[in-house]
Amino acid sequence: MSAGVVPTRAVRRRRLRDNLTRPHRGWWLTAAAGIAWAALVARSITDLSTGHHGGAGHAGHAMAHPAAGEPANAGIWILHWLLMVVAMMWPLYAASTAALARATFRRWRVAAVAAHVGAITALWLAFGVVGRGVYLLVENFVPAWVWSLGWLVVAMAVTWSMWRARLLRTCGRIGVIAPAGRRALITASGSGARMFPRCVALCGPVMLAMVSSHQLLLMLGGSAAVWWEQRHPRAWRDPVPVALLAITAVVLVATTFWKDFPWGMR
Repeated sequence: MSAGVVPTRAVRRRRLRDNLTRPHRGWWLTAAAGIAWAALVARSITDLSTGHHGGAGHAGHAMAHPAAGEPANAGIWILHWLLMVVAMMWPLYAASTAALARATFRRWRVAAVAAHVGAITALWLAFGVVGRGVYLLVENFVPAWVWSLGWLVVAMAVTWSMWRARLLRTCGRIGVIAPAGRRALITASGSGARMFPRCVALCGPVMLAMVSSHQLLLMLGGSAAVWWEQRHPRAWRDPVPVALLAITAVVLVATTFWKDFPWGMR
């Protein structure tokens, strides 16, 4: 067999290095999301073991302890929200990071992708803090499960719309990216900022549903819906995301009023 067919050791090392360092492979987004999911699941299990959960008896009035997934202070809430953004949103940005990586020189590729994803993550953090502030203003009148259920209904209502189908097809567009230097970082982060309004239009209602309480089952159902939709952007009136959100809503209501369910909401 000729030497041109069998890769040399140097070629194999270079291919391995490229597979590990090229951000457009998307492996690091998936790996980070997996770590975030592990942390979220671990926290839910900790809440269960320490008895921080609600049930039917807690519905509609204040509890002595936070509901499962409802952090006790602002700092923990922000950390939990960031983990949730990484777990749910980062896998959706594989297409935009791939396009951005192709548009930049190798030396600047990792920094440009980090600027792009970092800008979107920072905006999701600001979105969550504002949404949390609005919820805290009305929490004495609107139970957490009612807030979440309302936003799930909004998410289901906007799923079957033509504008949403068009928006899904343009979601990964990044615009013009400078190939190197400070301009690469500026245009990469600016691309993330320009993408963010489309992200909010597509995923905002689902994310707002989790502002009141980071319930694990709610995160799983919302993630499944947005991931499916992202993988099937041309399927107008696709019944799968609506079905997933509807099942999530039903489980949310059932666990709220099921006294012995460990992850119920108030």
